Amino acid sequence: VEIRQAIINVNKQYGFQPDIIEDVLLSIKNALLPTDKRDDFHPQNFDYIGTEDEYGYRDVSLYGKWGFIDGSNKIVVPLTYNSVSSFHEGLAAVECKGRYGYIDLQGKLVIPLQFDLGYSFAADIAKVKNAGLYGLIDKNGKIVLPIEYDSIGYVSNGYIAIQKSGKWGFADTQGKVRIPPKYKKVIKQFTKGLAAVDDGNSTIVIDKEGNIKQYL
Repeated sequence: VEIRQAIINVNKQYGFQPDIIEDVLLSIKNALLPTDKRDDFHPQNFDYIGTEDEYGYRDVSLYGKWGFIDGSNKIVVPLTYNSVSSFHEGLAAVECKGRYGYIDLQGKLVIPLQFDLGYSFAADIAKVKNAGLYGLIDKNGKIVLPIEYDSIGYVSNGYIAIQKSGKWGFADTQGKVRIPPKYKKVIKQFTKGLAAVDDGNSTIVIDKEGNIKQYL
């Protein structure tokens, strides 16, 4: 009752649309219920509806809060987050009060809100950021590559480009540094076991052990 009256007062003061009261109350009610007991929303109730992912989920927002609905428009993750990413490999990055963590398909927070920034999972790892530096975590939230790199690229051919102190190298998807950062620039990520890099003098092609295969 108190929540309803507070919303009514705000509605009178700012002249929101008449149905805002019921929408807000429905959102609050759904967030407090178990997943299988939440009411359906109609698409027009949302401020934003994302595209369907591989699991049939869509990210949605209402009054600045984000969550997920399934193909029948049933809320599967309550609209409680400030931002969310799409699900990849069964997990989605979510943000609340400036901290990022990860939820599973049931909406359970499986990796706590502990990062300044969290990216989507690929090849069972995700890039995270703290204090301006980057690292990699696995699906258990374990740091597999220390959060001490200036930049980290994307997974390609089982390797991922890493930058430290202005130099580039490569790590594998287990977080092991395979080629220490020593190159000025990565020209092309690994494809079919080869990558192109700039060593400061020439553009060279290297294999996954860092052996020079060709000068370009």
